Amino acid sequence: KIFRKINLTLLEKARALINNIRNTEYKTHNAEVLSNLIEDVFTLRRMYDYSKKTSSIVYEAPLEQMYMKKPQVIGSISRNLSEGNIVLPKAYISVLNNVTIFGGSNLVVSQDDELLSDDMVDFHTEDFGVKSLQVISLRSKSKAILRYKKDLNKPIKKGILISCEHDPNYFHWLVEVLPKILFIDQQKDFIDVPLLIPKELHENLIIALERVNINNHRLIPLEHGIAYQVDRLIFPSALSRVIDRYKGAAVFDEDIILSKKWVSQVASLLKN
Repeated sequence: KIFRKINLTLLEKARALINNIRNTEYKTHNAEVLSNLIEDVFTLRRMYDYSKKTSSIVYEAPLEQMYMKKPQVIGSISRNLSEGNIVLPKAYISVLNNVTIFGGSNLVVSQDDELLSDDMVDFHTEDFGVKSLQVISLRSKSKAILRYKKDLNKPIKKGILISCEHDPNYFHWLVEVLPKILFIDQQKDFIDVPLLIPKELHENLIIALERVNINNHRLIPLEHGIAYQVDRLIFPSALSRVIDRYKGAAVFDEDIILSKKWVSQVASLLKN
């Protein structure tokens, strides 16, 4: 039924069937763990577009450009390297009510049951990897199948979602996650709102977080891949971009864009 809803190609059906066979074997050994597993199809929508339509954006910064120089190369490289002006991702903050989020992910399911993600809409071809593999079992054009467990506790009243899909990786934590805290704190309206972070982060990541969390936001740890209801979600957009391109050569002004402004501020705090 799910396959018919999402209108999959034969190859995609085969991939999904293999995943389901694996999942069936997994269920045999993990019945208790998967007792409340949910699987459903969602329509993808850009977070920015949804936020605009629902008047959920409370702050939007002007588009920024920066000049990116060629990297210094040690040794030899087989391709030409580019340099020039690049446009940074749109920097905005949305406030969304009655949504679902997933531990260790920046995916959001709206109260209209749409799966919200800027990157998954903008980079939707097979050239790019799907980052949220802990909850996304299949993606096809504008549809995605999510497989997840629900948190059975009361909804989280309010929280700031800072995850980037690769939170346990030190590089991604420094350049994608921590700058969002500084971006949020610049607005002064969310100083008392807790940060939603993954459970069981490495000690080094926690130390870096403590140095950047200068306003002492309370921390709410979330289990990876578990769905949580949030009454009022504060969503800061990505200030840098690191795309997982698995096919073809990286595109100079598209795949990896690091905001010098925000990464430099994080670096300064970490040096103190």
